[in-house]
Amino acid sequence: MDKKKRRDKEQTPFQQKSRAEEISVEQLQQAFRKECKNKNISTIQTQCVYNLLKDFIENEEEKGPLKQLCIGGDIGSQVCAALCDAIVKSKYDKLHTYCFWRAGIGDEGALHISQHIANCPSLKKLELRDCGVSHVGIQALAEGILKNNSSIKTSKSKRRFKTLETIRLDFNKIGDAGILHLSNGLEFNRSLKRLSLQYCGIGSTQQAVQGITQIFSSFPSIDIDRELDLQGNSVKTSGCDGIVKGLQNIRSQNFWRLNLSENGIGENCGLYINCFDVIYLRGICLRPKQYFSLHYHCIYTKLNETEKDDLPMIQTLVDAFANCQTLKHLQMESNFFEEEVCFHYAKNRGSCCV
Repeated sequence: MDKKKRRDKEQTPFQQKSRAEEISVEQLQQAFRKECKNKNISTIQTQCVYNLLKDFIENEEEKGPLKQLCIGGDIGSQVCAALCDAIVKSKYDKLHTYCFWRAGIGDEGALHISQHIANCPSLKKLELRDCGVSHVGIQALAEGILKNNSSIKTSKSKRRFKTLETIRLDFNKIGDAGILHLSNGLEFNRSLKRLSLQYCGIGSTQQAVQGITQIFSSFPSIDIDRELDLQGNSVKTSGCDGIVKGLQNIRSQNFWRLNLSENGIGENCGLYINCFDVIYLRGICLRPKQYFSLHYHCIYTKLNETEKDDLPMIQTLVDAFANCQTLKHLQMESNFFEEEVCFHYAKNRGSCCV
């Protein structure tokens, strides 16, 4: 079989159309209207998506093809399903960004999105913020991401989609099971640049530790800036083992930004460092450079013997930060540290000040 025939045979549903044929936004809108009718969805529910498509149709010459699908209203799972089905059936393959903000799609909507992105050749950014997705929906999304990124040969074809760069799942209570599912879905990823999991209810169980460790390994080794944002979770000191192991085994040559703010790390160490303090570690600013008259708001309490048990892990965490040569920016706002540990940073790294 010659190369052309083999390539045509391996094409996905998105690609099985004549190269000369171009699917317009108007055709996508017609497909969406048809899917909504088949699913008995009212026009009120579809208004947000319909208006978006209508605006692009009216300004298509000026804006060009629709490449970013950004939904900022509560459309629900049924409309989400109709939209995904319309994209697939119309074979509209120009989209590379999928953003849903407070869209109320839930786990059912996440399932439909996962089925769609599994065969999306141009996917670059996937953003579901505050959409009511739990670990169940994340498991479905992870399966779609895995299929999209996988390089495993199947009986029909070999996947070549290596475009997914950004994932944002902030404000979805995915929990410890969710981050483990997601890390499994990123097993074959070689393109991820940014992963944001702010306020996702991630804790310190073994599932969370394993998931965080594997997440670090999902960032590719090529020299491109990488970011991981875990702000607003509950990793705490007991869950820092995943961060330590992840930093020790990281493959990326330029993992430059890590946000661990508001995670209760060092909660038993006695000193709360507020957002107006600055710590430097090997020339890296761990906190915002903001000097006001509020330094005295730090609260120091004498440690008892039980609370001192956290100190070895905190010191191990700091060593992991210091030994990660690629880390450029580390955010640790609103965590807890004992004064003794801060001096340990300075003594052993020579570039820490409080």
